[in-house]
Amino acid sequence: MRETPESFELEFVAKDPDSNEVSLGKGAVRLDDQGQPKGAPSFTLVATMTVRNADHSVQIFDDVDASSGAMPTGIGDRIPLTQHAIARYVDRHASRFGTPPTTLEGRLAWSNKLNFQREFYLAKTRDGLAEYDAAQQAIRRISFGRHRVAAGYDQFVVNMKMKELVDLGPGIGKQRVPRDIEVIAYRTGGVP
Repeated sequence: MRETPESFELEFVAKDPDSNEVSLGKGAVRLDDQGQPKGAPSFTLVATMTVRNADHSVQIFDDVDASSGAMPTGIGDRIPLTQHAIARYVDRHASRFGTPPTTLEGRLAWSNKLNFQREFYLAKTRDGLAEYDAAQQAIRRISFGRHRVAAGYDQFVVNMKMKELVDLGPGIGKQRVPRDIEVIAYRTGGVP
């Protein structure tokens, strides 16, 4: 946890199988002149890491068995990084400021962005939804939205800008979909 006069940040750090410390990203909110949150916190998380020259998904477990000398084995249920980060950040925010954040913001990137673009396209073409409804359906179908819903942030404002040609994968191919996707997730009953 770090706090400066301008921001309150919670960085997520782990150790790789070789005991090297790696950053998994952070959640942060800007602060006003009185040291109170100004706007909503946003998250930048890295869900993959390179270990021994191979890319791996970040996996969080209750405990780890590293006794074999090979890759460590998780013990207990797997906790998704986004779920872990939101829960920890909301808890620390509530401890520091007296209440959990009313909103969480984010700009979709990497796999979240591609997954949203794919779901958005399918909602429009397969399900025949208008853009607003397609965006609402798409955000709820991807992990970015599912983890926020699970944490009580279940109402979304999805702002999409500009479209670009993107390869959405097998069976869909290249399609014109939103390029810039910003999401504000409100706590239940919190949308203005």
